[in-house]
Amino acid sequence: MLAEFANSTGDKVFDDTLRQGMAIQLEQSPYLSLVSDQRIRHTLGLMGMSIDAKLTPELARQVCARTGSAAVLEGSIASLGSQYVLSLSAKSCSTGETLDDEMVQVARKEDVLNALSQVASRFRSRVGESLETIDQHSTPLAEATTSSLEALEAYTAGWKVHFTSGATASMPFFRRAVEIDPTFAMAHAALGRIYADLDEPDLSAESLSKAWQLRERTSDREKFFITANYEALVTGNMEEARQTCETWARIYPRETTVNFHIKNLVGKLQANDRTHAVTIAVRRGLLEL
Repeated sequence: MLAEFANSTGDKVFDDTLRQGMAIQLEQSPYLSLVSDQRIRHTLGLMGMSIDAKLTPELARQVCARTGSAAVLEGSIASLGSQYVLSLSAKSCSTGETLDDEMVQVARKEDVLNALSQVASRFRSRVGESLETIDQHSTPLAEATTSSLEALEAYTAGWKVHFTSGATASMPFFRRAVEIDPTFAMAHAALGRIYADLDEPDLSAESLSKAWQLRERTSDREKFFITANYEALVTGNMEEARQTCETWARIYPRETTVNFHIKNLVGKLQANDRTHAVTIAVRRGLLEL
């Protein structure tokens, strides 16, 4: 369970961005399983709270306990003169015992995203993931998504607005993200999926094609996501989309969303409803990512 980062720097660009960046880094692991934002919102609703309530450490621990999760991750960023100190602490949901503490100090604001990558890799090693797997699935954040904090801030806001106010309201934020960083593949992919949901196939194909061209600037998990959408919605190669989803599920077996949709997909393919089945599976896979 990943809580919001406590930001004492006074710079609002860090408010939601660091949690998003850390999630992207940790989700590259085939062995870790983060509580999804969808499940968090559902749990908050059951608790009688706003679905977009700020996930303070205390609230995150409550959600952690209710979802039966093992640990809550609490991050923070602070200024130290002209430098920044980034930390991550893992605590048991049941006992509150500290399981791990990581800290990185960087000289410049521009180095914070790289620091997130370092902290995430150290944490993955401390909880027992092999160095070989970490090396295979650990694309630095600046390479996997964007090197721009401002672009990541807009992208993060886009998903937050998407889930609270709908696809149309979120589009300006994703557009802003690609304006700031035209090489931000996942922001192009998000635009492509939203255009598809709004029945704008030409705009969808344009954005997804850009994402496809930039797919080497993503993590493995994001590459699967982009490829499945591109094959299903741009080239129309449904068999390739299906194989991509199956490979995605094999490499990331803890990602229950893709496993669920693969099962539905196979069943519907057997019922000779291939095009509809793959398209819906890919759409749902994005919306629940």
